[in-house]
Formats: sequence, structure tokens, C-alpha cells
Amino acid sequence: STGGTDMGVVLMISVGVNVFFAGVSSMTVTSRIAFAMARDGALPGSAVLRGINRHTKSPVKVVVLIYVFDFVLLVLQLANTDAFESILSLTTIGFQISYAIPIWLRITQSRNTFQRGAFHLSVWSIPIGWISSLWLTCTSAIFFFPFEFPIEATNMNYTSVVVGTVAFVASVFWLVSARYWFKGPKRGTEQIVFVPTIEE
Repeated sequence: STGGTDMGVVLMISVGVNVFFAGVSSMTVTSRIAFAMARDGALPGSAVLRGINRHTKSPVKVVVLIYVFDFVLLVLQLANTDAFESILSLTTIGFQISYAIPIWLRITQSRNTFQRGAFHLSVWSIPIGWISSLWLTCTSAIFFFPFEFPIEATNMNYTSVVVGTVAFVASVFWLVSARYWFKGPKRGTEQIVFVPTIEE
């Protein structure tokens, strides 16, 4: 019926608008993270990426880099949907791993030397840290499972390959270069003095 068709069009437009704003939100968050890492010198080419455009008062180079990177990921699904789905899984695993590593180090290696901030969990820090680490590890493992059986090259879950590649590149970068100059992110209790490069 005409009413059903009209409602379908309205719903499709609604979905399109939601997807658009979700993309804008994702670009904003990812650009902020990339700029923060460039500010702290954690990315290759940080001296260039952390520059602030004089007119827009924003890190244009970082935004363009993230845009191109996202574009390449979206085009990838045209070549291999399984690889694209693996990368989508990696986004969740990546966040969880980024949470799990500092928590794990806090409750193990830095258990007695960690400097607490203004907010902390007091005596509950260690127990909650262990629970969080266990939860993040178990839930992340699920994303490595295959999508279907039997496992073949066309339906393989490539999440393990992508995670392994990122871990390998990051490890080599740390051993060869970063460990000699990277001092870690700026802490909230520190006085941060940052003079960005102003670009035309």
C-alpha cells in the first residue's frame, strides 16, 4: 500500500540520518584520540600530526588521516566481507585490550608503586581490577571464534590475524624506537604544558 511504502521511506531516511551522525560521532572520537596520542608523541610522525590549523583551530591533518583510514576500511568490505567483519570485531577487542593492559599492570607490576589520583577505589582497587581483567579477557576471546564451520579461507575469522599484526607492529615499534623516548601519557595530576604547532 501507499501508506506502507511512505512509512518505509521515512524509516530508511531515519536510518540514513542516524548512520550519518554515528559516523560524525565516530570521526570526532577517533580524531580526538589520535590527536591526544600525537600530542604525547605516541604516533609515528607526531610532530606533524599534532599541528593546529590557524584558521579552524583544529588538528586538520589528524582529521584527514582518520577520514582516509576509515574510508579504506569501508572500501575493504567490497573486496572481502569476512575481513571487514574481523576488523569490526577488532574495534571491540582493541578497546577491551586497551582497558585490560593498564588494569593488569596496575594490579601486578605496579601494585605497590602506582600513584593514585584524586579518585580511587581504595581497598577495592585490586579485587575489582582482577574481576575486570578476567571479564575483559573472557569476552575478548569470544570475538576470535570462527563465524561458521567448516573453516575455510573464505569464511575464516581474520580477527586473530589482524590483532596479531597490530601487536607485532606495535612491539617492533616499541623495541626499536618508542621505548627510548616515550614517557607515557600526560597524567591528570601533572601540569601539562603543550604548545601546538600553528599551521597556515
